[in-house]
Amino acid sequence: VEGLAPNATLRAIPQWAAIGLVAVLSTVSSLGILVFSLTGSFTELTQALLQLNIRQVAALMPEASTGFLLQGIVAMLIGSLIVGIRASGAITAEREKQTWEALLLTPMTAKSIVHGKMWGIMGASYWYLVAYAAPALAISSLSGPLGFLYTLLWLGATVLAMYFIGAAGLWCSVRAPNSWRSLLNTTLLGYLGGLAIYTVTSPLIFLLAGMLLLMLVLVDYLAGTALAELAYR
Repeated sequence: VEGLAPNATLRAIPQWAAIGLVAVLSTVSSLGILVFSLTGSFTELTQALLQLNIRQVAALMPEASTGFLLQGIVAMLIGSLIVGIRASGAITAEREKQTWEALLLTPMTAKSIVHGKMWGIMGASYWYLVAYAAPALAISSLSGPLGFLYTLLWLGATVLAMYFIGAAGLWCSVRAPNSWRSLLNTTLLGYLGGLAIYTVTSPLIFLLAGMLLLMLVLVDYLAGTALAELAYR
C-alpha cells in the first residue's frame, strides 16, 4: 500500500512520476556511457545508426562494455539498498506506531504478515526495475554482446540482491528494538552476508555467465553480425 517510500514526504510523489524519473535516469546514464566511450565522430555514429550497422556502432565505442558493467553494479547497490531500507522498518515502524499488536490480533498468522510485507515491498519495486532495465538493455545492445551481457547479468543479480537484502531487513526488523538499529543491522548483515555468498557461489556464477556468453556468440555467428569479434579486441 505504501510502496517503497520510507516516509510520508516521499510517498507524496506520484508513482508514475518516480517511475518516469527512473526511466529517464537510466536512459541518460546509458546514453552517456555510449557518448563518453565514443572514439569516432558523431557523424560516423549517426550514419551507422541510420544504416542499422550495429557492428560499426559497437566498433566506435570499444570501452562501452566497461561502463555498462559499472552501471549494473551501481543499479544493484541502489536497488538493494532501497529495498533494504524499506524492509528494515517494516516491523519496527509498526511497533513505534503501536499498530503491530493490532495486526497480530487479526486472523492472519505472524508468518503470513511478514511474508505479505516481503512480497508487498518486492511487488512495489518491479515497475522501477522495469523502468531501469528497458532502456538499459536496449541501449547496451548497441555496445556489442559484452555490454548487453553485463547489463543482463547484473539485472539478474539485482533481483536476487533485492530479495536477499529485503529478507535480511525483515529479519532484523523483527529483532531490533528500533528502526535505526534495524537499518544498521540490515546493512551489515545484508552486504557482508551477500559478499560471503558471492564468494562461495562465484564459480557457479562464472559458469552461468560463460554459458550465456556462449549462447550470444552462437546467435551472433548464426546472424552473421560478427559482433563477437569486437567484444574481445
